Amino acid sequence: MAISDAQFDVWENDSDADRVCLVEIQYYNGQTAYIANKAYRTSPSDSPANTEYVAGLLEPVVIEESIEKNIRRTITLDNPSTSNGSGKFDYLVDAQYQGYEITIKIGDASWDIADFRQVAKGLTDEIRGDRKLTVRYSDDGRKFKLPLGDGGPVLTGTVKNASVVVETGNVYTPSDAALTSIDAVYDKGDALTITTNYTQSLTVPTDITLVSGNPDGRITYDATQGDSKINTILGTYCTRAGVTVNSTQVNALAVTQPALSGFFYEKGEEVTIQTAIDDLMETYGTSYYFNSDNELELTRLDEPASASWTFTTLDMPHNPLTESKVEAPVRNYKLKSLKNYTVQSESELAGSVTVADRILFGSNYRDENTVQNTLTGAPATTYINKTKVSNLINDSAASTECSRLAALRGEQRGVWKLKTIVLHNDLQIGDTVSITHPRRGFSAVDALVIGVRKSVLDGTMILTVWF
Repeated sequence: MAISDAQFDVWENDSDADRVCLVEIQYYNGQTAYIANKAYRTSPSDSPANTEYVAGLLEPVVIEESIEKNIRRTITLDNPSTSNGSGKFDYLVDAQYQGYEITIKIGDASWDIADFRQVAKGLTDEIRGDRKLTVRYSDDGRKFKLPLGDGGPVLTGTVKNASVVVETGNVYTPSDAALTSIDAVYDKGDALTITTNYTQSLTVPTDITLVSGNPDGRITYDATQGDSKINTILGTYCTRAGVTVNSTQVNALAVTQPALSGFFYEKGEEVTIQTAIDDLMETYGTSYYFNSDNELELTRLDEPASASWTFTTLDMPHNPLTESKVEAPVRNYKLKSLKNYTVQSESELAGSVTVADRILFGSNYRDENTVQNTLTGAPATTYINKTKVSNLINDSAASTECSRLAALRGEQRGVWKLKTIVLHNDLQIGDTVSITHPRRGFSAVDALVIGVRKSVLDGTMILTVWF
């Protein structure tokens, strides 16, 4: 009988459940090590069929997801000596495992493996030790350390007045990937006419070719790659990194946050994919994390919505609620839109360029200021000023985001750790929970989940919440 999600939730909260944790560690040449906290064997009809999971996994097995980066994930294996004096898992230490997949599942000893739930998936980083082996693994975020490009200019979204790279003669390279459109080309700020002044290629290698003569000054251009939305730009970066995106979840966020943006990194900039993604996240006020399938998902720090889950003192019997930190109110937010405009000096502009265009070409940003005046929670001496830089291409969108951040950060916020014995398998980052704990002064307080840490074998879960 297939185990439904509701049945799994009941089982997960049963203190008498016969819990089994299965670990599959892949390594060179298509081989897999099958390990469990207690011996488990699959049936002939299972996948994998007739497979013995060797007992050797030591508790605790902790699964963690968070909007914070660089989470250290580990499991520990018992590695006693066999009759020949070697440890039973010594072969893993010597195997070529780095970068190969590791999968962790939980379920009941009486279930078919098809009813187990996958709780983590990642890439093995390190296996070391002697009688106890520590297996370290990470999510696909490690791939973001790769360079964003191969040295050429990288353009995503809608970009204005970007620099070009001279390749040979009058041929300029605007991007290292195919473009949707080249919207304008300028010489010292003067708009050039296609065909008369230049020709263009949107496919790789992209190029802008001046028809005749040398340019009078600095050649810049406007261009678009994709639809300039967060999901498309994120998809471009993740494709470069070889990272899988949960497209359903990310596309849904793009529907609710449809503002357009653009990013440009010049040739020679030593930019990693991580840097580009951080710029994207800051622009939209979002954070990313990796789910149990090692797929990237997005969440947005915002006012807690209607609670999907409720936790009371009965659900938190042991040292349940501790304050992690206090976030002081932020008095002023300054968002700068159109960061992608290139600064040009007066001497770099043609005499025919209008005053309005001179201001546009000569400034790095258009500024949008919003001050949150209704501050509460802390004395004025704790207020701090912050500047947020945005690559949103529309002034009104930048203003809206600025107002949202000012309102959101205009009061004191708290980050708390909530330890509970009630587990919800489908609770995830971005959900809202309601917390009641009279001793701590909590009465149906709604809080946003920004981290989930679950100990899968002892039936406890620690939530990091923000409100």
